[in-house]
Amino acid sequence: MSSKATIVCMLLLMTSLAGCTADAVDDTHTFAGEWTGLGGSPMVFIETSAGGCDTTWDADLGIAVNTIDCTGAGVGKTVMTWNYTFVSEVLFMQTTQTSVTDSDGNTTSTNVSNATLCAAYVPRDIAPDEASWKEELNAVTWPIYCTDILGL
Repeated sequence: MSSKATIVCMLLLMTSLAGCTADAVDDTHTFAGEWTGLGGSPMVFIETSAGGCDTTWDADLGIAVNTIDCTGAGVGKTVMTWNYTFVSEVLFMQTTQTSVTDSDGNTTSTNVSNATLCAAYVPRDIAPDEASWKEELNAVTWPIYCTDILGL
């Protein structure tokens, strides 16, 4: 597989797993609450510190930065930058930059801001399953940077 294809596959996986489950972000955070994502799966955005890894989400003015810092565990650090937009209740996210630092301190960065594939999340109380998630996504106008949505 070419390196571009590998990067795209990694981004698709990371986009679909943007939050996963664990310690949810604070109730005052922009991404607080339970969400429905790809395939109707439940999702929360996490911030945690365990086993030498710290996971944080910083979101402000349409830019979100997710940092997974496992340098304390001797593994390295990943920083992903996203564009995000709320349209009505729907949260759209586009990965724009990925930076990976290995345990030796070597950093590789990839700019993917030209990719127009986005993740989309709907509050779980509005869309508890895949059918209602799709319905909500199709009921709003997508941000200009999203021409495709992962899972549609």
